[in-house]
This record gives sequence, structure tokens and C-alpha cells, in this order.
Amino acid sequence: MREDEKVSHLMKGVAEDIYQALLTREINDTASFIKWCNYIEDMKQKRVGRPRFERFPNVVPVASLTDETDFWSLLFAQSYEKKSID
Repeated sequence: MREDEKVSHLMKGVAEDIYQALLTREINDTASFIKWCNYIEDMKQKRVGRPRFERFPNVVPVASLTDETDFWSLLFAQSYEKKSID
């Protein structure tokens, strides 16, 4: 398999955020692909800091309990449920 085919195949399996970062780089072979992936991952690890507040392991976020995707939809759904209970 040619190097450009290998790089093309590898790019298909990369996470979207890394894919977007790799698009701006000149990648002609698998060695440069690996080098840039490692560099991007290292930068992501340096950026991620310790969270200010830690969640208890048995607490589930409210947003994960419903199918609502934004705050206003969640608020509307909660108020509708409250009115239907009363």
C-alpha cells in the first residue's frame, strides 16, 4: 500500500477533533501522521486541568436523565411535568 493510501486510511479512523487539527498539517507519510497525532494529544493533555468541583460517583447529571438537549427544553419539560402532577 502506498504511503498516501495509508495516511488516507488512518485519517478515516481518527476522532473528529484530531481530524480537524490534522487537516491543517502537511502529512505525507505514516511517520508524520503519528508525530502530529502524538503532538496534538500531548497538547490536549496539557490543556486539561483538574476540575474545580468533583462529582460524587453515585450522582447522575440531570441532563442525562432526559432526552432534552438544551436548558430551555429541559426547563419547559420540568414545568410541564409539575403542572400535570398538580
